[in-house]
Amino acid sequence: MKNTYCGVITLIGRTNVGKSTLFNKLINNKISITSHKINTTQKKIIGIITKNVYQYIFIDSPGLFKKKKNILNKKIINFMIQKSDFILLIITALQWTNLEKKLLQWIKNSKVPYVLIINKIDLIQKKNFLLPFLKNISKHFKKIEIMLLSAKKDIQFKKLMSLIQKKIPQKKHKYLSHEKTNCTKKFLSSEIIRKTLLKFFHQEIPYMIKIYIPIFFINSKNEYIIESILQIPHLRYKKILIGKKGEKIKNFCIKSQKNIEKLFKKKTHLKLKIILKKNI
Repeated sequence: MKNTYCGVITLIGRTNVGKSTLFNKLINNKISITSHKINTTQKKIIGIITKNVYQYIFIDSPGLFKKKKNILNKKIINFMIQKSDFILLIITALQWTNLEKKLLQWIKNSKVPYVLIINKIDLIQKKNFLLPFLKNISKHFKKIEIMLLSAKKDIQFKKLMSLIQKKIPQKKHKYLSHEKTNCTKKFLSSEIIRKTLLKFFHQEIPYMIKIYIPIFFINSKNEYIIESILQIPHLRYKKILIGKKGEKIKNFCIKSQKNIEKLFKKKTHLKLKIILKKNI
């Protein structure tokens, strides 16, 4: 019987470092929503890839911050670190603050194997700044493994996968080979609606809205029937969501429906309802 390998690989990093983009790339699926907004990932998302004797369990970590901006949620971070076999700490090129230092120190102290990934290197215009930047990190953190990457441009991606394969331990697979995620299609639909909401409304409105899907089924024509509730905390949000002559909510619904169809590759009928919190 062949030896099998299975490991939990956790992606950790602040908002806008390309964490969810890299996660989707690693699992070859658009499960985790990507946005420039802070704390976009609100739930631990698991993506599973099984290749022959290797099983990779990738985790896109939820928000690292407490409600107050830039205050790290140490309890959540430490819990994720301890549950990992290998950690990808992701930063963007030339961004190195006390926050990154603190995260790296916590990971280093845990003794869990890790790699520091400097993402978005394709965006660096002045390449001569890169070497001093790397030297500064290496000066404070001895024997650190650093990888330059561009998740979007596919730069160094194969090298990263090769490194991950070497780091995961020998153990039995946790999931069946056909399993791809811990997320249900109902949950993924709500995530797509939330992502579309973040793109349509650039104010703080999306954070005030909760999304529920009470109706989700496949009809006799093999089409998805989805009814989603947008729960608002105050009536003033309703006017903003609906827009002039209902155009805003109409376009938002069409776009959400198309995005769901794109993911599931199946005809979808989406209906949205806006309900005031106290009426639920």
